[in-house]
Amino acid sequence: MRIVTYHYVREQAPEGKPQLKVLPVKTFHDQVKYLKSTGRIVTTAEVLDKIASSGVMEDSDILLTFDDGYIDHWQNVWPVLVSENVTGLFFISTRAVWERKLTETNQVQLILGSVDSKEIISRLHQVIDEQRIRHDLLAPTEYRRLYAKAGRFDRLDVKYIKNMLQFALPDDFRTTIINQLFTEYVSADEKSVADALYMTVDQVKELREAGMYIGNHGYNHKWFDKLTAVDQRQEIDQSRQQLASIGLANDGWTMCYPYGAYNQETIRLLVETGCAAGFTTKGGETKNRLADMRYEINRLDTNDLMGDKQMQKQTLGARVR
Repeated sequence: MRIVTYHYVREQAPEGKPQLKVLPVKTFHDQVKYLKSTGRIVTTAEVLDKIASSGVMEDSDILLTFDDGYIDHWQNVWPVLVSENVTGLFFISTRAVWERKLTETNQVQLILGSVDSKEIISRLHQVIDEQRIRHDLLAPTEYRRLYAKAGRFDRLDVKYIKNMLQFALPDDFRTTIINQLFTEYVSADEKSVADALYMTVDQVKELREAGMYIGNHGYNHKWFDKLTAVDQRQEIDQSRQQLASIGLANDGWTMCYPYGAYNQETIRLLVETGCAAGFTTKGGETKNRLADMRYEINRLDTNDLMGDKQMQKQTLGARVR
């Protein structure tokens, strides 16, 4: 089967606003119609039933998943799914939705969308030089050597900034510099930005009541494989508590690992807390019995679909994520 991941589904922002990599709404709709023509879009309940019964999904089965809890999913995705009579699995970063706090990932994306990457790197290196002794930092040249590597979907300079601001720098310093850069280049009003970016709790409830499946994407969108077991458990417990507040059962819940990052301790905690399935960012179709990989289920990124020549005909020129 194919499990497909989506993030931003919206029109590009007007000039002068942060420019994000997005999938236009019409392109998304075209993709859904195309996928329906190549197979059957299944429900999350069907997938979980196959996991519980050790069954096998058909190669032509498709599950649509949507990460992070963006307002796009309520405004733009939901109407398309309704019009096509299909459902999706929505993974929510709960602190962003419940507390209106931007994830560091989104802060970094918005910074990158607001100013040239060379300026960000220059500013970042300047602060590193100023704070090297206080925070026991490496020299900028050493950080470049270690972390300036192109990513799967990002050019080298962009991936370098993401690596530095997402995990390479010490946590306290990293958080401080992200907040400084965000205030300087994007906005001093985090809540207003969060309100424009994420669904509300009531909107998540609406999706659930309309038959969509709500999954867990962690409390604060952290790299689980870089956290202690205690901190991983806290991330899991806090997110589950917030989802439970809108009536989502604590048994048989699903997890999508932020950044696709997890380790064996993560899986142990998921088993211990009754998680039904864990979804990764590993590419490729899922051909095994889902029960055999229930905490390491593959998902295709929307970008992966662009390799399909028939899909390209329908979605030519789309920029995603």
